Amino acid sequence: MRKSIFIYVAVALVMIGIGKGLNLLVMSVNGGYMPVKIPFTEFMNVPVPGAVIDSKHVVMTGLTVYPYLGDVIPLPFGLGPGGLVSVGDLIVMAGTVIPILYLFEGGKKRKDSVTLKERQEVTL
Repeated sequence: MRKSIFIYVAVALVMIGIGKGLNLLVMSVNGGYMPVKIPFTEFMNVPVPGAVIDSKHVVMTGLTVYPYLGDVIPLPFGLGPGGLVSVGDLIVMAGTVIPILYLFEGGKKRKDSVTLKERQEVTL
């Protein structure tokens, strides 16, 4: 039985919700700011721990709550301040890609998948 697009969309929406929830959690316990790991922000001329980078990012300190949920993962193509993203951002990205992959697949049964009954008919 073939899964419909609705299953993929439901899974994607759950993943996006989880990712956004993680981002909301870390921002809410850190004064409304997303903490950013300091070694990656030194080149941005914001070396002071606790300094506000922009309207929603702050340099991570020893007092940061849930530091592993902040922007600590470097990406080569530079999203976020200093090219960093959070775990929540990665989950949101994965949830966004799921329905797109389904659409690329075409939502059809693959032609190379042959059932046992079809194989038996060919050999007879």
